[in-house]
Amino acid sequence: LMYYSVFVLLLSGVFLWFPEYVPRPDAWVRRVMILVHEVAALASIAGTHLARRLAGSQGALNRVYAVAVLLVALYMIFRSATGR
Repeated sequence: LMYYSVFVLLLSGVFLWFPEYVPRPDAWVRRVMILVHEVAALASIAGTHLARRLAGSQGALNRVYAVAVLLVALYMIFRSATGR
């Protein structure tokens, strides 16, 4: 999960670093890339926590905190995607 999300982060990051190459009529591509970039970042972070959890790390997050962080992150993603 983490490996694939790194490649998606890299690919979408290139589009975000060079927005001037996206034509004005195709501005929706930039918004899609922002959403893809954020989802890939969350997948990478979740993969890191999952790997720590499976490895039996003592500093593992409890479920309530993990769900709260996930809900806040999803709220921020949808808020930025809708522009509100």
